[in-house]
Amino acid sequence: DMPACIAALNRLVKKTEIELGEKIQNVNVAITGDFIKTKTIHTKMTVAKASNEVTELDFENAKLEATSQILPNSPFHILNTTLSEVKLDGKKIRGSALHQVGGIIEMKFILHLIPKKILEEYVQLFDELELNVSELVFSSVANYIPLTKRSERVAGVGILNIGHDTTTFTYFENELPVVMKSWSIGGANITNDIALMLSTKIEDAEEIKKNFKNLNIKKVQQIINARVEDICDLITAELQDVAPMGKIAGGIILTGGGSKIEDIELTIKKCLGMQVQNGNKILMTLTKNLLKDSSWAVAYGLCYFDSKERTPVQEVWEKVKKYFNKFLSVVSP
Repeated sequence: DMPACIAALNRLVKKTEIELGEKIQNVNVAITGDFIKTKTIHTKMTVAKASNEVTELDFENAKLEATSQILPNSPFHILNTTLSEVKLDGKKIRGSALHQVGGIIEMKFILHLIPKKILEEYVQLFDELELNVSELVFSSVANYIPLTKRSERVAGVGILNIGHDTTTFTYFENELPVVMKSWSIGGANITNDIALMLSTKIEDAEEIKKNFKNLNIKKVQQIINARVEDICDLITAELQDVAPMGKIAGGIILTGGGSKIEDIELTIKKCLGMQVQNGNKILMTLTKNLLKDSSWAVAYGLCYFDSKERTPVQEVWEKVKKYFNKFLSVVSP
């Protein structure tokens, strides 16, 4: 509940402030959950400049066109707007489209939408903590930053984050996120399946999931495989029309709590027929063994966001905060 959440976060903030030796005033926040909706929008328009040279104005016009399709009376706010594909006169552009010449420019955007009610709860939460939110992003937007190289994102790479309740998948090609999906399936589903099949406690099932070979429980592999295959089927369906032969050149980077499941890399590799890297090893190398768990990849990625300038999310945040405070002044005794 909200009071418990506020208390837990307050303890964490105070502890961090002691470690840092300074007051925390601004934060970057990444969120995930099955309440986040994804909408893909295509735009098509004439290149603005008379010389038919593509400029930043074309991108601004296209983004405005895409975001305007979420009406003011919608129950959702736009959390993030991400460019996914650019075509010029019907041809897909590899590299930057800026300064290229053409008549008709088409763009595809991926919009992540958050329910207004849930955003208001986040406003209330951080208002109680007296923290300013500089960036509020979908977790996948921050997750890939520390785990991938630019060359991998150009050639093609997938980031699979198996969390507790949610699995997110992002596929990059030409340095653009072609696919950004979230599904309501995660490590907790596997743990619950093990608990049911073995008639054991959830806490014991969680330990079994991570060390079933050492415990010599062969049946667990079948239980895990069934859920992992479900996830792989979802990925295959997404890649079918966007990746060459449904395969990714740079393979998949596995991250999140699910990456600690024993032999899960081999299971996914066999299921998808692609190379699979464990994000834990990548993060360990990047941080010189300071971080050994890729569950921290999202938090690490948030550190890359520059909060010096006013961001679009701050405008939405302040608008919702103003509305929320006005609402409280009306209903409060």
